[in-house]
Amino acid sequence: MLGTDNAITTLSMCRHRPVPFSPASLSGLAAWYDPSDLSTMFQDAAGTNPVTAGGDPVGLIQDKSGNGNHLSQAVDEARPVYAIEPVIGRRNLLTRTEDLSHSDWVKGGVTTLTANKISATTSSNAGIYQTFIKPDGETEVTVSFDVKLETMLEADFTFAIYNASDGAFVEKQIASPIALSTSEFRRITYTVTVPSASKVLRFYPYRADTGTSASLFIKRCQVETGGTATSYQKVTNTYDVTETGVHSRHWLESDGVDDKLESATNYGNPAGFSFSVAGKFSAASGERVIAGLQDTVGSRYNLLALVRADGLLVTYVTFPDNTQDVATHDLGLSNGDDFVLSAGWDNGSASFHLNGVEFHSTTGTTGGLGGEGSKLCLGYDITDIRRSGLTIYGAVISDEALSDADRGRVESYLARKSGVTL
Repeated sequence: MLGTDNAITTLSMCRHRPVPFSPASLSGLAAWYDPSDLSTMFQDAAGTNPVTAGGDPVGLIQDKSGNGNHLSQAVDEARPVYAIEPVIGRRNLLTRTEDLSHSDWVKGGVTTLTANKISATTSSNAGIYQTFIKPDGETEVTVSFDVKLETMLEADFTFAIYNASDGAFVEKQIASPIALSTSEFRRITYTVTVPSASKVLRFYPYRADTGTSASLFIKRCQVETGGTATSYQKVTNTYDVTETGVHSRHWLESDGVDDKLESATNYGNPAGFSFSVAGKFSAASGERVIAGLQDTVGSRYNLLALVRADGLLVTYVTFPDNTQDVATHDLGLSNGDDFVLSAGWDNGSASFHLNGVEFHSTTGTTGGLGGEGSKLCLGYDITDIRRSGLTIYGAVISDEALSDADRGRVESYLARKSGVTL
């Protein structure tokens, strides 16, 4: 009896263990685009040069459904960029924080720069610095970094924050607030009140006692708004930000000028179709397409959703009788808002959901979508003048209408990847 009870207990535990949802379980899955899977992305449309790091262009993102409905872009300038950052966003205002040899760090009289090591010529104005932009609406910035001395004396170590416009110090040259060491890195944090505008953080490797150059090591530099230093956030470039122990989100970043991706697949005029897209709203000028099925001859939007700079969302549906339903919705979108948008077509009826809530539905003539066939597009419309300019975290496409339950599962999956709360 004891063995039987154990077996039942084990079976019960296995039966109730939660299984993460995968879009691959959808019966009508037509395409699945996942920017967090680097194996699916290439810098060229031919798929020969893989995407490996934030900042790489994306000329091809492969469909993970197994159906081969890839999205591509043959023109170099029209390719979106792969980007990554922690789900809590970017805090560090500096870039190239692990590469002091990069041109983002300007060198004044520096003769040696190896890894984190800085040496300078015999000048009190020599050193290494970077300009950062302090956002409006903040009164403080907090600087933090690790430092280890070599020939530099603790009494002579200084760093400064000053105005980029006129070179005037915001407060003063700042001496080290803690005891420094030649044997180990020690982290310095310093909070200073500064006005908005461009500021400069600078380190001075100079020995005042002898008037000669000095050497020291600097790493893990961070400048963030507010009066509290947080854990270090690595910024390789604008599109490549990571933080130890924090889940990252990945996306395609469009420039809003000419970037676009489209499928080679023509989905025809389906009786059922749906797409769900996770993204971030940007209050740039003009209208920007999120995604949609678009008529291949350029006469109709078959099933399309786009956002305007004022936060309004516009939906387009073409019915089989060649009439068109166009509606504008005030959904309260603000700059930087993340969202999950779903659009569905079910034998003459269309519906649209934002973050799990239906905001529009309409019914036309029973049947498939109108027009001369439809391609799936991310980031532009058939007139080729409205570009995305949006952050796209991922998309799931079905060649049939989804049930409410399946749509909810897809939206929950995308919400977890993008940080959206449904």
